[in-house]
Amino acid sequence: SGDLGAMAGGEGARTVRTPLLRIERMMNSGLELTAPVGTVTFFRHEGGGGGRGLEAAVDELRRRLQEVVRANPWVLGRIEGPALVFEDPAPAGGDPGSWPVDLFRVYSPGELCVHRQMDLADLPNALSPTKCGGRAKDTFVRISVVPDAKDPANSFALVFSMSHVVGDGHTYYSLLAMLGGTAPCRALNPMRKPEVEKRIRELMGGRENSARGAGFNAAVLLGVAAAGFSRLRDAVLGPRGKHLRTRILKVDARRVEEEKRAVAQEGQGVDFVSTNDVLTSWWSRAPRRGGRKVLLAVMAVNLRGRVEGCDNLDAGNYEEILNYRPGDFETPQLIRKSLQGFCRAGDPRTRMPTTWEHLRSPGYSISTNWSTFDRGMALPGYTTEIHAPLFDVSAMPHNFRMCIIFRPRPGELAAYLTGYPHLLPPLDEGPFAGPEDILQSSSRRWF
Repeated sequence: SGDLGAMAGGEGARTVRTPLLRIERMMNSGLELTAPVGTVTFFRHEGGGGGRGLEAAVDELRRRLQEVVRANPWVLGRIEGPALVFEDPAPAGGDPGSWPVDLFRVYSPGELCVHRQMDLADLPNALSPTKCGGRAKDTFVRISVVPDAKDPANSFALVFSMSHVVGDGHTYYSLLAMLGGTAPCRALNPMRKPEVEKRIRELMGGRENSARGAGFNAAVLLGVAAAGFSRLRDAVLGPRGKHLRTRILKVDARRVEEEKRAVAQEGQGVDFVSTNDVLTSWWSRAPRRGGRKVLLAVMAVNLRGRVEGCDNLDAGNYEEILNYRPGDFETPQLIRKSLQGFCRAGDPRTRMPTTWEHLRSPGYSISTNWSTFDRGMALPGYTTEIHAPLFDVSAMPHNFRMCIIFRPRPGELAAYLTGYPHLLPPLDEGPFAGPEDILQSSSRRWF
């Protein structure tokens, strides 16, 4: 599944070339709407007073990154045509002096106006200099250390951004755990497996995913255009209340467990449901403003360990989308059944939307779960105040809403919810304990 080229990069080095997967080629060409995978983690010095805290933390992060680069030289690679190309071993043994300038950057206090009390809506723009390019033309990954603008001696933000072209959420968090010191530094396998991609398409009903087709793609383009017009209007006329909204809400573990116990008593063909099933069902079925349901809900599914030849050490985009129509997402049991058979479980079976229905669509819902990949981060002398998705809001079409399930701190769950006002459901009905008190001044309400 990969080719070895001519010797390069110094004695004993070789140029490795591996063809990108089909979905990765589409991302790289711009045919697939995508954005870098990114998170921000705020750390606070445990003892206060700062001391050598930040300097020591930077030294430790740099040391860990050097180990990651040595084990995974592909992170210093490049895209050439339809292939990922890199030198193995890494140039200069992965020494920091050989790194691209944007791979690891420490910002000066105040250089970026970022702090833990700022509103979540302002964070992506404030941190835009830290994100990777969407098409992986240059640096695949970027690690940025940004001192807290209001307390630079004791607090800083760590931003990790990775091009989606070279990996999915599983790949991202595998690297982040190594960088965070919560997983041993291991070599991920960057050699793409097209035979696995074929098995994934067969398992997940390639015909039905293809049925989203031209109508779905046209709806996405219309949504992107409408979002661009909305941003332009706000820039010219000022905010008019119709801009993208984002909230982080704590998952109410007690309410979720109660729902799980109720499901166990009801049965309906499943023995249990997961927290992901509960949250995905709620977000998919929750009505948009005016009471209408979305036309189509989709959920990203990691296929490592579920498809022959695809395991946890494989770097790349080995995930696929499960589709849900109204009737497929009304209960957590239906979500669980869909994961057991990798197809919609509603009865009676409904057809996929027509092109005309897509063009008149009331909207779409996206769900993805990052919490199962997250092992947390550990830095000597620092505690994690909050870890959160860093999403490029400019990539969100006007007719989509999204839910990311993640861990704001070890042992906790939260939901990152975003969308335009006409698509947003009442939050009081969701399984939430309340808003995070970091990175937002908002309440449980959207407005």
